[in-house]
Amino acid sequence: MSLLSIEKKTENDLIRNYLKQTKMNRVWTSGTDLEEEGSFIWLSTGKVLNFTYWAASQPDNARSIEHCLEINRYLGSNYTWNDIPCTETHNFVCEILECSPFCNL
Repeated sequence: MSLLSIEKKTENDLIRNYLKQTKMNRVWTSGTDLEEEGSFIWLSTGKVLNFTYWAASQPDNARSIEHCLEINRYLGSNYTWNDIPCTETHNFVCEILECSPFCNL
């Protein structure tokens, strides 16, 4: 189990609908640019973000301390992505990666 990574629009839509139903306002994902400023990856998979759903003017690395990716209800009221300091406290969404038939060998 690991923090959420979102790799396509259908997955993002599913997560947004879940957040709307549960009325969560802000949640962590595994997105980060701690390794290289401006180059976000999914920490849970090591993959570069191919699909994005950033809020307008995001990511902005405000005060040069925003290196983690949250999903935020308030920016555009549409559960868009935002970079924030990694030290903030929020709810989070985890995912269980699907196992191939060879996982249990």
